[in-house]
Amino acid sequence: MSYCTKSCPALLPEGSNYCHCTDCHLTFSGESSFDKHRRGSDGYTTSRHCLSPQEAGLVPYDKSIGIVYGKPRMTQETREKLFR
Repeated sequence: MSYCTKSCPALLPEGSNYCHCTDCHLTFSGESSFDKHRRGSDGYTTSRHCLSPQEAGLVPYDKSIGIVYGKPRMTQETREKLFR
């Protein structure tokens, strides 16, 4: 298990795909969801910033470690249309 910072209670299981943002302190289901919420330059300037999960098109999921933001799941109807 690893912590974000001493003042942040986020505790992520070792070897998990979860990504925790040390700026906004939200946890994401994986790297692609994490990347969707970050905007700005390459991170070496102050213009890098976080979007809210809603702005990034992400939805909350209640996991054993707490709320995790990720991409919306496909509905059964959408799957059927795509894989006919």
